[in-house]
Amino acid sequence: MPNANPPVTPPPAYTHNTAHAAPAQAGTAHQAVGRKAKKGESTDILLRVVEIIKQNYLNEFVKQVKKHDSNFAGSKVVDRWRRETAEAIMKSIEQGEAPFENITVNVGLRNKNVAAINRVFQNHYHHKMKIVRPGSGIVISHEEANKIIASIRELRAPCTGQEFFKVQRADDIQQRVEHGENYQTVVKNMWDGLTKDERSQWDEDAKEVDLAGNQRRLETALSVLFRALATSGRVGPLEALVVYSYRDERQDVQTRNFSVGSSGQEFAAETIGETEFLKSYVKPFHDWVVEVLPLVQEGDLFLYDDQGFALFPDLDFADFKMKDIQTLVKEFFCTAVRYLGTKLKEDPQSFYNEQEFRLPVQLVDPQTLAAAKIVALPEFYKRDLVFVSVNVSKPFSLLAAAGPSSDYPPTSEPKNESPLAICSSRG
Repeated sequence: MPNANPPVTPPPAYTHNTAHAAPAQAGTAHQAVGRKAKKGESTDILLRVVEIIKQNYLNEFVKQVKKHDSNFAGSKVVDRWRRETAEAIMKSIEQGEAPFENITVNVGLRNKNVAAINRVFQNHYHHKMKIVRPGSGIVISHEEANKIIASIRELRAPCTGQEFFKVQRADDIQQRVEHGENYQTVVKNMWDGLTKDERSQWDEDAKEVDLAGNQRRLETALSVLFRALATSGRVGPLEALVVYSYRDERQDVQTRNFSVGSSGQEFAAETIGETEFLKSYVKPFHDWVVEVLPLVQEGDLFLYDDQGFALFPDLDFADFKMKDIQTLVKEFFCTAVRYLGTKLKEDPQSFYNEQEFRLPVQLVDPQTLAAAKIVALPEFYKRDLVFVSVNVSKPFSLLAAAGPSSDYPPTSEPKNESPLAICSSRG
């Protein structure tokens, strides 16, 4: 009987299984495929995980990018959020927490899994968001830039119609100055060229300047200006941290701040955090401003005589801060003097001085006067002395409202070909 040949059985490693492998159930471990992964490719992250990330985390990621990296220049805040979120997702997968229930991955590939999760956000950032972003540099025209500058310049609250006129016509004035004309002469000639009705209209316009409205517009105007400068490229890369304060209508100090620049990042968020920023930067500045920023009186600071000329208030300055006294004196000058003639422009030291006008000190900017001198001026003006217009064709003199002062009699009117009208403005 012939011996039967033993069946030829290939080694187990080479056994060919013709049956189709059953599809992997959802939630089972993802096994490495029998091919070498491409460089940079993770083979241990389920597509299901990617879909869950897109459904539950991408919206928040987009918000973080828009808030901290709108110019797509990179952000430490966004990078930190992405790393921490990837770790949190991986931890949820390992612990079977929602929305990653019943999902497992090979333990030995944890770092690759975290990197793959991180890459979901990076791919969306580079291949979705940056493609549809606006241009990296916002180009603004010369006209638009001038509008921004003008909006800030117009925030000024002039005390007279002529001051308001100078602000509004600043470009025309500057153009003539650049052609060699004297600034004060240009202003005077332009103002003199107006009719009486036109001057009256400028006076009315000056009174309507809304200080509270200006304060509300200031933050927007400043941030727009710095953002335009930073994104236009006209001044190169720029970062600005602006902290400023003002007294509102109730005399309370309001402090505002903003951070803007070429990076599109926020200083506080990128560095020490909002709480520490307010504590270390904003609060010390606010407390300092409360001490140094003078109070601003509401309405008219002064009483007026029958002719409409300002009378200096009879106040006890013992409890006044020096800054407040300086402000009061400066406001009185601004109220009393409509505009200055050419003599002041040509020789201010000899025009405003104690010899010609019998003042106790030389009349200069009150902000530059020493304490003793600034106190002497209010006491002098409290003797019912006011600036008045004797005649539109003559320079002004100091006269007493109730008669000449024995200590400071009005001086004789010096000859001067330049007329100088002095009157008050209640605006």
